[in-house]
Amino acid sequence: MLSRSTVVRQFSGNKIEKYALPGVERPLKAACLLRDRNGGLWVGTYDQGLLRVYRGKTSRFTLGEGLTGEIVTALFEDREGSVWVGTTNGVDRFREPVVATLSSYQGLPNPVWSVLPARDGSLWLGSLSDGMTRWN
Repeated sequence: MLSRSTVVRQFSGNKIEKYALPGVERPLKAACLLRDRNGGLWVGTYDQGLLRVYRGKTSRFTLGEGLTGEIVTALFEDREGSVWVGTTNGVDRFREPVVATLSSYQGLPNPVWSVLPARDGSLWLGSLSDGMTRWN
């Protein structure tokens, strides 16, 4: 049974219904949401990393699976279908079938609070401490 803080709700027609997150039993503190082009729901959290709900299954990505941080601050899907995840420690790129990780070790600002693609294929990354950074 889902606890009250784990419940995600969705609009269905003109009403709001519960949206089940299979396998999520702990209280969930969602920071950001993204529905990707394939229908997957990405949930960035303040304390449990990243969740992806797709076809009735929930996948969890944390530091143990290579995510740069447990606190997810931004989610964005680019025109190629890659999902970019901003965390307090860097940026991770999810694409089928590979996850690419960029972090402060490669010179990125820390933490990343926003991700925006440029027309030339580069990314603008926003940080409270470092301002804007362009990543090619």
